[in-house]
This record gives sequence, C-alpha cells and structure tokens, in this order.
Amino acid sequence: MASPLPKFVPGEPYDPRKVELLRRRIDAAGPPTRGAPGVLIRRNPWGWNAKYRSSSSFVPSTWRVNMFGGIKNLSITVGRGLVMGVEPVVTTADGDIPISGKPAATPAIPPPQFLVPQTAFDPNLNQAGLYLQANMDTTWFLTKVTLAAFPGAPPAQPYTAFKLIGFFISQAGTINYQQMAWFNFGLGTLFNRTPTGFARYVWYAT
Repeated sequence: MASPLPKFVPGEPYDPRKVELLRRRIDAAGPPTRGAPGVLIRRNPWGWNAKYRSSSSFVPSTWRVNMFGGIKNLSITVGRGLVMGVEPVVTTADGDIPISGKPAATPAIPPPQFLVPQTAFDPNLNQAGLYLQANMDTTWFLTKVTLAAFPGAPPAQPYTAFKLIGFFISQAGTINYQQMAWFNFGLGTLFNRTPTGFARYVWYAT
C-alpha cells in the first residue's frame, strides 16, 4: 500500500521530511506509461521527459501546410490547430474563415487559402517564416488568431504575440516547407504586462 501524501499548510515552515515523503510518493507512482514503440522516457530529478524517435520523419496533421503555386503566387492551407481553444482564421473577401473551413455550412466552405507575399522572403536567405499571430484586447483577453509570414523576426506590436510554426525555403525556383511538429497551443506571459500592451509571451504545447 502506498504511503499517504503529506499535508502542507500554506505559510508553514519548510519541512524537509515532508518534502522527502512527497518525493518518495511521486517516485512510487512510476514513470508515465509508454505510448508506443519509439517513445523514449527519461527520468530527471524533477520528473520525466517523453521523446519520440523514429526512422522516418514525423509530421502531425495539426498545422500541416499544403502549398499551391510558386514564390510569386504562393498560397497555402493549414491543417486545423487551436490556440487556447481558438482556431485561427484567414481573412477573405467573404470575411474571416477558420483555417479548417466551415464543413457544416450549406454549402460546405473548404479551408481558405492564405497568400504568402513575396516580401515575406528574405532576399539573402531565400526563406520566409510562417507564424501564428495572436491578438488581444486591452484586458489581455485573446480575441483573434491569424496567420502571418515574415522574412525574419516579427515586428513588436502592442497586445500581439507571434509563434513560428514553419519555414518556406526557396531553392532553384522550388519552394520547400520545413514543418515544425507542434500540436495545440497555450499562451501566457513570462513577465509583467505593461499598460501600453507590451509583454514577453510564452507559448506551450497542450
């Protein structure tokens, strides 16, 4: 039978015996269950890390990019992903359309295409970064997530956070896309927010 969890009272003095008891209780629970072949679990003093190893490349369906056209008229669709439960949109002539489209509409609306402008490609590196752009209102509530492309780091904007999800690389007239294996995202601030809407953000996969 496992030992009971120690009881901690807010504000009580540090008790190394309780901390050691808690550590032993966590150790007794064992590491996370192995998900499948290729999943490596490493134990650290603070917990466990799980990594995926495979002989082939692993690209999740979340945020997966399909490309159309060339560097002068490049457009893309992006597989459905969420940021704090909010699905990004692409602004079209018909308004903001979720990146997965509107399959329940009559008639169904397919995933919208996002145009990657030529100005998004760095002329020296011949590459462009694809970002998620999260916008907030003055109460710091997430209001909208869109796609954006830049040749380098995005510009600092009030109440706005960016997350790189992949690269477009132009080589000999051909464009390749470097997918980053992200799933759904959470979003928070690492340092204090300012009245002018600036903050340092931290993104995390959920």
